[in-house]
Amino acid sequence: MSAHTPQFDLVIIGGGLVGHALLAALTPLYSQGARIALLESTAEPDQQQIVGYSPAFDDRSTAISAGSIQMLQKWGLWAGLRDYAEAIRHIQISEKGGPATAELHAEDHQPALGYVIPNRALGTALLSQSRKLPVTLKFSTTVEQLQFQPECVVLKTQQQEEMTARLVIVAEGGRSELKSKLGIQEQQLHFHQHAIIANVAHQQAHQNWAYERFSESGPLAMLPLTMQQHRSVSALVWSVDEQQVDELMALPASTFLARLQQQFGGRLGMLNDISDRFNYPLVRTYTPEQVRSRLVLLGNSAVSLHPVAGQGLNLALRAVSSLAQTLIQQPLPQLGQLTPLLQYQQRIHQDQLWVMEFCDKLVQGFSLPGLKPVRALGLGMLDHHTIAKELFSRYAMGLAGGQLHENTL
Repeated sequence: MSAHTPQFDLVIIGGGLVGHALLAALTPLYSQGARIALLESTAEPDQQQIVGYSPAFDDRSTAISAGSIQMLQKWGLWAGLRDYAEAIRHIQISEKGGPATAELHAEDHQPALGYVIPNRALGTALLSQSRKLPVTLKFSTTVEQLQFQPECVVLKTQQQEEMTARLVIVAEGGRSELKSKLGIQEQQLHFHQHAIIANVAHQQAHQNWAYERFSESGPLAMLPLTMQQHRSVSALVWSVDEQQVDELMALPASTFLARLQQQFGGRLGMLNDISDRFNYPLVRTYTPEQVRSRLVLLGNSAVSLHPVAGQGLNLALRAVSSLAQTLIQQPLPQLGQLTPLLQYQQRIHQDQLWVMEFCDKLVQGFSLPGLKPVRALGLGMLDHHTIAKELFSRYAMGLAGGQLHENTL
């Protein structure tokens, strides 16, 4: 290796779900001798213990679309996740106090609309896969500065290390300090809501139903999970007004469950137990400039969504797949050149805009009391219109989008 050859062909900054997924998607590059590193600011976790490793590997559960499952299978990750994944075979969409509901069923399309997987299981599988790859994993490493040169990027860390790479992928989450230091602007939409997350045990078996319930307090999702201690359990994602969140978080478990039951109804029978509750603020962000010469923003560093439709990670995985295809098709010395990166951004651009608009309009449309009759009409039409239901189902499964998905799977 000459003195002018970068130390790495590619460096990924951020060891969350998206960063490790990209490592898995880049498998064809390893046979070419690609030198790839992933840098994570937190300490290396124990082989068996993922808790506390990354904020992405927390108590949340993620709805993975059927399209994303195809990617996980291709990248060799699905076998390690299957036992933790609960199928979504039915989805019911309703509004509290409204007369109409819409239902989607997997048997109309394929075995499942998607699967619900705990983030810790996702993290364990991804990290386990990364440890098997011929890559450099550096923990307790915080990148403080990127210096762009014609042939490489110089990375300087808080730990006084310095390394060089042809291409840097920033996948450090929605609060990316590097993005700010580089002067890259993002657009923000504040929903003035917090998401309360927990696992809820209930009297009746969920039978693989997922529920999206809109109420005056905010959108409420109940997603089916695998059995826990012989009990039927669902993952709760309840988006509430920021002025309500402190009160709801302070309630005793029994009182919180009673309040939740009032909003959700009796679809799962009595809600009789709940795990620890957590909450986080909801802000949709979008970064128009996601690539520069030798730089790509990925995951929440590029786009973060309201969880109302469960599309955030699915959108990111489609970008991972598209980026991996772009990089695999290039000779290693050409990694980081701007033209292919701009072509990649053009391919994912419309997908991002469609999903953002869909999620934003869903939140805004169900937050206006005066539109309840219109919403009831819309849900009723969706439930009875075969073509509309087909399109909506394919969108929910991550199989819509035509040419983009065909080219990136």
